[in-house]
Amino acid sequence: MQIDFHHAVTYVLARWAGFSSQDAGVVAYASEYVDDTTTSGTVRFFNTGGAFVRFSSAHADMNLANLDDLKEAQVMIPFHFLPGLSGQDKAGVHLSRAAFEAGLMVTPHSPAAQDMAAECLKRKDYPYALHLLGITLHTFVDTWAHQGFVGRRADANDISLKELPGLALSPLSKLAPPIGHIKAGAYPDLPFLSGWSYKTKSGQMVSRDNLTDFTTAAHEAVKIMQQFLGASGTGLTPGQQDLLRGMFSSQTNPNGGARHQAWLKAIEENHFGFGKETLVYVPHGKGSWKSQALGDMLTVESGDEKQPFRPEFLESHWKLFHDALEFHRFSVLRDILPRYGLCLA
Repeated sequence: MQIDFHHAVTYVLARWAGFSSQDAGVVAYASEYVDDTTTSGTVRFFNTGGAFVRFSSAHADMNLANLDDLKEAQVMIPFHFLPGLSGQDKAGVHLSRAAFEAGLMVTPHSPAAQDMAAECLKRKDYPYALHLLGITLHTFVDTWAHQGFVGRRADANDISLKELPGLALSPLSKLAPPIGHIKAGAYPDLPFLSGWSYKTKSGQMVSRDNLTDFTTAAHEAVKIMQQFLGASGTGLTPGQQDLLRGMFSSQTNPNGGARHQAWLKAIEENHFGFGKETLVYVPHGKGSWKSQALGDMLTVESGDEKQPFRPEFLESHWKLFHDALEFHRFSVLRDILPRYGLCLA
């Protein structure tokens, strides 16, 4: 999924679930920031001698330096391609490469996804609870968009896509190694796209309907949000589902940024019934969470930054987001997946 869903749709869902506009903004920012946190490294506080270490949850680009199974286990799998644990129960153990790779394939609303959501709900009183909820929701809804693919180099990703008019694949998609859904380009991430298909390396034809999948993902995500607030998880009303489907189907620009702007405009015009609200997302530079945490003097992202420590840093959204990011990765890779016999990192 792209910024229109991870940020704007997540905000709408959070407001429908009962979050205040302020808290919904935190959840939505954290959800999208998973895709924009591309720098790992250390911030060194030169006035105190302290430091803050953080890691990335996305790649800046798909270059060959990033195409490594161990690196993908730290980034792609816990945040974007949560394993579906195909054919496994909690006593299952993968003893062969074929079974291991089958377990890595993403499936919607998988046991791992449900366990991940449960771990998030246990921590709703933590300082970084809203940030963790946003991260969890990002990974959770991606189990619908990224179903059938694996978050590392795998034969399951080596597909032949039937290209649609106006949605030609880039040369990178055609030439890159089969990692994630790169061979399908942006097709899995486009909410409006229905009736697209591809052939697997084994010759199986797979048909996809993003419009239905994305609406279902939203319905299940709202259940988690409602439970976070202490309510029963009933999900979206029929009317809310119709509103979402209408927006998904009407916004057919393949550019996620353009669709995002359309969603922001609809929110500002009270299209979703919770009032006229202005939603802004600034991932980098002045006005971003990192800028608010470290000061506007920071203009360049790097892996080794020197900044003065300020006491408000400890309660900043940027610091709390990275606290939640570290918990999420540890929880998925070291606690949840090993329950099903998967050891990745």
